[in-house]
Parts: sequence; structure tokens; C-alpha cells
Amino acid sequence: MLQALVLMALYMFLPLIVVISCYDLKVMVVGGLAIFTVKFWAVMWYVARWVDAHLIDAMYPGLTGSALMQEITQSVSSGQPQLYKRMILNTLLAMMFIALPLIWSSMMAWAGYRLGLENSSINKADNLSNKAGKGSSVRLKR
Repeated sequence: MLQALVLMALYMFLPLIVVISCYDLKVMVVGGLAIFTVKFWAVMWYVARWVDAHLIDAMYPGLTGSALMQEITQSVSSGQPQLYKRMILNTLLAMMFIALPLIWSSMMAWAGYRLGLENSSINKADNLSNKAGKGSSVRLKR
């Protein structure tokens, strides 16, 4: 649900920001990168869900069905260290649903910032679009 709300906000405000920036090509590229980043959160959540689902199989290989449930209930009832270990594991798995998209978004924000500042092809295209805009306004004034 969070992804849908963030995408709605991006789709709603991106045209306004593009108009305010005077149709700057860098703003359009960074906006597209932001939409791609948010859409890729679903992949991060899938990876976290996959790790969560398969971690029990990795911790207890060879156990299936009721034998797995007996092992889990015996480890929980056997003592406090197992309970703390299970609680820390559940906390880490829950944090994966937040940490993976957060790390991905910060990496893409850094890449978008660097792309907007230093990419010469975007600067050339931006200069061409500015020249095309100035050329058309001169023709209209005659």
C-alpha cells in the first residue's frame, strides 16, 4: 500500500515540477529514475519474503511438516537463549522489508544526483532543447 501511495504522489506532482522547472530535461530524467526506484521496491520485498520463507528450511534441513513444528516448539520451550535468538531473527527479517528498499532508494538517489550534475549527454540534450525553444520564440516575434 505504501508503494501505491508514493507512486500516486510521484505521478501527481511530477508534471507540476516539470512545468515549474521550465521543462528541464534533468528534472524529467530524475523523475523517471524516482518512478523506477519506487516500482523496484516490489522486487526488494519479494527477496525479503523469499528469505523469510526459506530461512526455516535453511536452519532446520531435513525436517518437514510436523517434525519441523516439534523442533520449533521444543526449541522455544527449552530455554531463554533460543527465545532471544528467535526474537532477534524475526526482528532482522522484519527489518529487511524496510532496510532493503531504503538502501536501494538511497543508492538510486545518489546515482540520480550524480547523473543530474555530471552527465554530458543530458547537458548536450538540454542545451539543444534550450536552443530549439529560443529559436521558435524568435520566429513567433516577427
